[in-house]
Amino acid sequence: MNKIAHLEIDFTTSKGQIKQINGGNLGPLLRDSAENIQDFKNLRIPLTRLHDDAIFNSGARIVDIHHIFGNWDADEHDKRNYYFQQTDDYIRQIIENGSAICFRLGTSIEGGAPHYYAFPPEDFSKWVTICSNIIRHYNEGWHNGYNWHIKYWEIWNEPDLGPAMWSGTAQQYYKLYGAAAKRLKAHFPQIKIGGPAVASIKGTFGGPDWVPGFLRYCRNNEVDLDFFSCHRYATDIEEFEIIVRDAREMLDEFEFVDTEIHLNEWHYRGNFFGNGGPEAMDSVTCAVHAAAVLTAFQDVPIDMGCFYIVGTTPSEWGCWKRRAGRTNLFYAFKAFAQILDYCDRVAATSDVANIRILAGMNSQKQGAALISNFKGGCESIEIENSRNAWKGIEVAVLNEHCQLTSCTDWHVNSGKLILPSTDESSMYLITKIAQ
Repeated sequence: MNKIAHLEIDFTTSKGQIKQINGGNLGPLLRDSAENIQDFKNLRIPLTRLHDDAIFNSGARIVDIHHIFGNWDADEHDKRNYYFQQTDDYIRQIIENGSAICFRLGTSIEGGAPHYYAFPPEDFSKWVTICSNIIRHYNEGWHNGYNWHIKYWEIWNEPDLGPAMWSGTAQQYYKLYGAAAKRLKAHFPQIKIGGPAVASIKGTFGGPDWVPGFLRYCRNNEVDLDFFSCHRYATDIEEFEIIVRDAREMLDEFEFVDTEIHLNEWHYRGNFFGNGGPEAMDSVTCAVHAAAVLTAFQDVPIDMGCFYIVGTTPSEWGCWKRRAGRTNLFYAFKAFAQILDYCDRVAATSDVANIRILAGMNSQKQGAALISNFKGGCESIEIENSRNAWKGIEVAVLNEHCQLTSCTDWHVNSGKLILPSTDESSMYLITKIAQ
């Protein structure tokens, strides 16, 4: 065990801009509290992916294709066969509170049996026409719609997972994606089409050739892939770095060198099934892990990350529990939102792999640092900065006793800021580091 972790901030070395990759799945509930909605706005979520929204908005007919176009046997060209009202209200609430939208075209996951919607459409052409009319509604005003200019449109979710999401073959999904991408890009050239939102890029579920087969199909058939989406739930921070680099390598191999990478479901895989304790999905451990991953994303070729889940849920997976208020995760995302005010990134290093540091400056040349001690195993953390000044700083801490509140248990020794590290996991936000 290291007794002291050594961190350094070099305000003289620019690292570009801090990437705002703190996207999420789900916004505030359709009928959420004003406080939660304001909290969502304060988190400065850049992109909200619409997936599983119907599961958590109990009783609402929103987002999923079968909720918007409820009778498959109806005429897909007749606007009277579409129901948009609740989805309109849900998306409006998200947009009005500062987030753009990634609209997943498909269905929510069906965890139990039997499965009602997680199967290939009977008629691919009809399904694509329905998708086209949904885009027309939100981007071109069709059927009392809007001009919201929603950019990202994703085809299905986790088709490699099996019956809970896709009962068809890999080839059937490839063909559905190809049919949708070709027609939708032809009709709406300004949007970005993507997928396949795989549960594993290495074939844990669909086999090792699932993703290469998809990329090969798209390349050989000249199918657009504006963004490649994939998912990862893991405990080790390094696993999130590895999956992004692996995705970039695979995309480049198949000549998709300009395709964006969206890790649009990610979360801690500790106590995955919600049995409480220090490894639970709303624990301090989980929250610090989230801040560490957001820091790790800064140095890999990722274009967007969407945490599952940012919004309000009845479970412990989100930033708010229904009727129970903020979780520890909220404070991790709040700290990252605050570091975005110091968006000019500067060099920062740590000699302990699980203690991550993200540092930046604002337009007034004040400095800030976000330190994520994820099971770092140190008794204290010492930080040196090139300005050699800590006077007037503010330090907030997230640990088992504090939820991003003022920390006074620190001191300066020989020009180094010394932070306590008595908890297994903790997070510090240091602001107003002098010029």
